Amino acid sequence: MTQPTSPPGGGSESASLHAGSAEGQRSLPLLTAWDVDAGDHATALDLSFEGELAALGTLGGTIATFESATGTPRADWLAHPGGVANLRWSSRAPLLASGGHDGRACICDERGVTLSSIAGHASSVDHLAWSPDGALLALGSGRVASIWTVEGELAWQTDAHDTPITGLAWNSKGTELVTCCSGGAQLFRIGSPPRTRRLPWRGTPITVAWSPTDAIIAFGNHERSVRFWRLSTGQDAEMSGFSATPSALAWNADGSKLATGGDKTIALWSFDGPGPEGTSPVHLIGHEALCTALAFEPKHQRLASGSDDMSVLVWNSHAPNERPRRGLLSDTVVGLAWTADASRLLAIDAAGTLRAWHTPP
Repeated sequence: MTQPTSPPGGGSESASLHAGSAEGQRSLPLLTAWDVDAGDHATALDLSFEGELAALGTLGGTIATFESATGTPRADWLAHPGGVANLRWSSRAPLLASGGHDGRACICDERGVTLSSIAGHASSVDHLAWSPDGALLALGSGRVASIWTVEGELAWQTDAHDTPITGLAWNSKGTELVTCCSGGAQLFRIGSPPRTRRLPWRGTPITVAWSPTDAIIAFGNHERSVRFWRLSTGQDAEMSGFSATPSALAWNADGSKLATGGDKTIALWSFDGPGPEGTSPVHLIGHEALCTALAFEPKHQRLASGSDDMSVLVWNSHAPNERPRRGLLSDTVVGLAWTADASRLLAIDAAGTLRAWHTPP
């Protein structure tokens, strides 16, 4: 297996832990808090801003909500007959946005009452992102990105991109929006006067993650690499050597670490000091198949990872050689979410099992 590497500029050692080793076989189990069966293939998972409600979307187009503490069902409704593509809770309590393969986005309350129904620019609304204050919803549909109010009024939209949009994200202030598609990324300043910056490159970014400090935007590329863009200097760099497309990316709370999938190994890159250029990442080796989901705790340093091997692992990113804690599902892990106080970790698999584990600090 080829390990991910970054551009020249220095060097460092990497650490690893393999689940098949004697140390890995002694991984501590996660304690299950509750689980439920969605009754359909699951496509999306998100937790409300305060962490009290979990929402899941299904291939059949249903959305269901549950109390995150107990798994008690709260509501379910048919939202998108073509299937749910994405879910996002707003920081305004409690509004849920969903995008579907019926070409629409919906904004609902916690009971499933539709407040706004928004037509996309293609047969599917694949990408959603609330502004940090919860006042605006950004959509990526086809080759157009647009921004909408909670009431369903169009506030702004881009011209058509050259190819379909593959990801979008806000900065922490809600003043800029980044989009990506085949051929690179574009950064839009929202407001007056508007401004657009471009980062062109050959290749197709398929996921994007903006650092909490707003300093760096990372992209996972179809060409089995991760690219990052330093906004202060305009410089970009590429980390290559992944055995599959790194579709899972996650920053820790202070932006000092970036976790990337792209293999059964998780690469943990340090952005302390001069950054990862010329260094090797820490390799977290515990899954037996491709990593499909990553999520850092909201405030601390634990990292959750999910995989095609149906396992969920919880790592201490400060001490990567510590034994991870392990939980199991019944199919590929498609979503992970921590509660706001990090006392529970929720995961959904492709078969529709939603499970919560106790994760005390």
